[in-house]
Amino acid sequence: MSEQVQVQEKKGSKVKVIAFVLVVAAVIFLVNKLGYMQYFKDPKLLKEAINGLGAWGPIVFGLLWVIAAVFFLPGSALGLVGGLIFGPWLGTLYTALGSTVGAVCAFLAGKYVARDMVKGMMEKNPKLNKIDEGVQAEGWRFVMLTRLVPIFPYNVQNYVYGLTSISLVSYAVATFVFMLPGCLAFSFAGGAISSGGSPMEIIMYLGIAGIVLFGISLIPKWLKKKNGDLLEEEKVKKA
Repeated sequence: MSEQVQVQEKKGSKVKVIAFVLVVAAVIFLVNKLGYMQYFKDPKLLKEAINGLGAWGPIVFGLLWVIAAVFFLPGSALGLVGGLIFGPWLGTLYTALGSTVGAVCAFLAGKYVARDMVKGMMEKNPKLNKIDEGVQAEGWRFVMLTRLVPIFPYNVQNYVYGLTSISLVSYAVATFVFMLPGCLAFSFAGGAISSGGSPMEIIMYLGIAGIVLFGISLIPKWLKKKNGDLLEEEKVKKA
């Protein structure tokens, strides 16, 4: 490859990164400016907004997951709101699908659009290199570990996985399957709040959520015994 071609490729990569950063910054600015950021932070407001959309509700809910994942927006409200709006079972399904589609979109963005930007994130935060090391050592099983235990922030790890050797299919399937327990726990907690059912039904929903969360809380100790050198209990700071 000639030096001129290499220079052109570097320029092209820089243009992609700059364009991508500008788009992300513009979206975040507009979301804040138009007052929509509150919907990503307040489950009650988000519930009211989506309830008014009728049959479009699940689609918009899924799109919100994609927007949050790709543009690094907070998704704290989305974790609970699925159960609040759609009930525990459909809430679990829609949350799992939405978060997986969002994760896949961010994965593809990291792989093909923002590759240099993600490399820069990894250089500034060397702990993110553990994702690449983990995939090399464990393959899809490392995706399982990081989805069950949020050692790396959801938004960041989606992008970093795009730079690893894992295939899109393995990444998508592992993401969907192993985010299900967390989706189920939060959806059942949200379903208990909004069910309006009998006290026994509410207790049952909260019980299921509590059991699942308790089971997830035991995973770090087990993982540390099996993968102590790859998994640290200290969470990586958000890039």
